[in-house]
Amino acid sequence: TLNTDYTQTGSASFSATTGTITFAAGSSTATLTIDPTADTIFESDETVRLTLASNSAYTIGTTNAVLATITNDELLTYTSFSNPASISIPDAAAGIPYPSTINISGVSANLANLKVTLTNLSHTFPDDIDILLVGPTGAKAIFMSDVGGSNDLNNVTLTIDPSATVALSDSEQLTSGTYLPTDFESGDTFNSPAPLGPYDTNFSVFNNTNPNGVWSLYIMDDEVNDGGTIAGGWSLAIGTALTVPNISLAVSPTSVLE
Repeated sequence: TLNTDYTQTGSASFSATTGTITFAAGSSTATLTIDPTADTIFESDETVRLTLASNSAYTIGTTNAVLATITNDELLTYTSFSNPASISIPDAAAGIPYPSTINISGVSANLANLKVTLTNLSHTFPDDIDILLVGPTGAKAIFMSDVGGSNDLNNVTLTIDPSATVALSDSEQLTSGTYLPTDFESGDTFNSPAPLGPYDTNFSVFNNTNPNGVWSLYIMDDEVNDGGTIAGGWSLAIGTALTVPNISLAVSPTSVLE
């Protein structure tokens, strides 16, 4: 047999970045099983890159790395909560009510993903709108700010989803659809009782927190001459992770010469 060293890199987190793999006598391949640690966090697929390392006991015939992918082992299930009451967006002022709230209860797992929907949004200058979401743990994120330019909105429904593929436009007409959280200008401020900044712009600040409790939506119109309304209120889709059976990955490292 021949014990050979290897290093491992990639987007995954490792308990160790080096190790040893054993080639049986006369064999040109060996199998290394990657055993991911199970969790309940919904996350992107991660990579593991294995490369044979030099050692005085052998000569490496090739140093080509072997790449394996660890696929996410959680499925998301969503529970929706809503506040259908209209929210007024006065000219150069805080929304009414301020904040608009949703009280969540009965969710038995920590949050893994979050979607926010604004129903029937109208405004004569959407670039004026800044929207802050604050969770029951105090986590906070601006998810819509300085978007849409001067193009009037009329009963547009927007879903903000961190897994969306496109952001809200800075200056183009906004249409109903699903978009990434988007903030084109930093330093936005919100009237009390909204928490002070700085504010995150990614819903990941809510991940792995307890979603039960009061969620608050703070809306500010930050310029004069225009106003609007969210006629259908807003809703939250709380995603929690359901773990499915874990599957090990086996890869064959490159050959070595003894």
